[in-house]
Amino acid sequence: MKRAFFSALFLGLLGAIAAVPASADLLVYNSGPGNFGTSALGAGAWTISEYNSVDYTVSNWFTLPGNSTISGATFGVWLTTGDSLSSVDWAFDDTTVYGNDQGSGTAGTTGTPVGTPSGGFSYYTESFSLPDLSLPAGTYYFTLSNALASNGDAAYWDENDGSSIGYAAGFGSIGAYDCKNSYGCGLSGGETFTLEGTTTITPEPSSFLLLGSGLAGLAGLLKRKIRA
Repeated sequence: MKRAFFSALFLGLLGAIAAVPASADLLVYNSGPGNFGTSALGAGAWTISEYNSVDYTVSNWFTLPGNSTISGATFGVWLTTGDSLSSVDWAFDDTTVYGNDQGSGTAGTTGTPVGTPSGGFSYYTESFSLPDLSLPAGTYYFTLSNALASNGDAAYWDENDGSSIGYAAGFGSIGAYDCKNSYGCGLSGGETFTLEGTTTITPEPSSFLLLGSGLAGLAGLLKRKIRA
């Protein structure tokens, strides 16, 4: 009887824990590992700066599994060897590609070299802070543009064809562009990036139902043991 009582108490504690939304710290979204000139698929990287008097913009469609607070972002970039990145314009939108109805701004970046320079390019992961942007669970577009390189050359967002779906202003779907130009079909055209912060995921009702069934069964067992 004592063992059954403590078993019921333990399951009750599990129920209380399950009722509390779970929070995941630091990494809110990860589009996957970078390409950085190593992949034969895709177009390699996409311009996210003004070049030849044209302001190039790239946006990625992605999904947040729970209510999130985004405090930072990291993205892969190609720069002409000898260049460094100083800042980039960012935006989030939930309805239209290249929009900014969920927040936008300009951020200074901090670069970390990745891999070995090749073909006149050096590769970096660039990180910047965000003003604790709160976004409910759902799908969004993350947009980068007006990236400023030290020597005035263009900066390029690394294409990894990961879990996000990429769009480039003036080109539309990057995946469709890659297929049309024989870079590979069936690719997402997504770029390399992560979003840092916290995500809160509320357990589904089915989880409570399953737990409740287990508690009810244990209660019945406890009742039978008391009568025995």
